[in-house]
Amino acid sequence: MLDDPNVPQRQDRNFTLFSPESTRIVGATDGAFHPQAGGAAYGWMTEDGARGFGPLGGARSALAAEIGAVKRFLRVNKKYRSATIYMDSKRAIEAITDARNGLIRSFHPLDVISELNKVVDASRTVDLDLRWVRGHNNHPLNDAADRLARLARQTKNFRTSRSTSEKIADEIVAAAIGKKTT
Repeated sequence: MLDDPNVPQRQDRNFTLFSPESTRIVGATDGAFHPQAGGAAYGWMTEDGARGFGPLGGARSALAAEIGAVKRFLRVNKKYRSATIYMDSKRAIEAITDARNGLIRSFHPLDVISELNKVVDASRTVDLDLRWVRGHNNHPLNDAADRLARLARQTKNFRTSRSTSEKIADEIVAAAIGKKTT
């Protein structure tokens, strides 16, 4: 039954989360960018504690990093028919919404246009609900996504081992889940 392509599934590290009722996913994404200190990176977390983080090689701006984070979230969670994503970038929400409606602004840099096209492709079969939340304002999922994105950028900059970064990421998720339940 786990191999049924019609049933939503998701790989999350060492196990598969499976539920026939799981057609909607809720999470937050964030991008981090610094031109001299680590470049661009992404972070995301779902309300059930799944997470992802890493570098974004082609992104050369904060906006491209924000959009790239959404792309990564959608690609990993592609089995879901519906997704609510909390973001702290109004510009990214506007750019993604416009792109999904067929309007990609010509004044966007090429890295942003490239990421927008990838988000549009990744979201074709998803009912996507992008919601703005104020950054750094104690929203557990958004704060965790922010911390994961910064961790990814700093991991590259400081050459932190993957195992150390994974431990830190696990602590970030545990803290976010603790905030959510209290």
